Amino acid sequence: MTEAAQTEGPLDRLVAADAKRAIAMLLWKNRHANPELNVQITEQDIKGFDDCVEYLDVDPEVRIFRPAGRPAEAPREALPPTKANPNGVPAFPGRPGDPPRNFVLVGLYVAGTNDAFKPIENNEADKDKADRAEALRRAKEQANAIANQVRNDALAGTFSASSVCDVCDALLLLAKS
Repeated sequence: MTEAAQTEGPLDRLVAADAKRAIAMLLWKNRHANPELNVQITEQDIKGFDDCVEYLDVDPEVRIFRPAGRPAEAPREALPPTKANPNGVPAFPGRPGDPPRNFVLVGLYVAGTNDAFKPIENNEADKDKADRAEALRRAKEQANAIANQVRNDALAGTFSASSVCDVCDALLLLAKS
């Protein structure tokens, strides 16, 4: 092992490793939703992806990187007041730089830029899946509030049809996902 490899941490080693290591980490990170640790890719998936990037006219690029920290700032002397800035500019003692962030990002970007892109679903089945996923995300976001509302209604003996319907909608959504 080289001296540089000995001093860098696991995040730096992940960035420098073969992309298969990052893919393994993506599967592992999603292990609770996907305990089989696999994703099936079909010819239809490939066609859908190709159609999407062609429609959006983007060249996709997978990037595996560790975001940089904030650079150091040099001290700054106070500047006297001027007509345009009657209070002047106060002195600034400077600050040390921050280290690189404590995580690695794996993302799909437009090649040569830092821009992500939002996939466009090109058929009804994919659109329906995307809509269900968005509805599930919203339901998870609201689940705590709905559960507390229904519990409070039950304790007070004041059920609202709206609260019961919200619970039923959430349960139906979970059953379909």
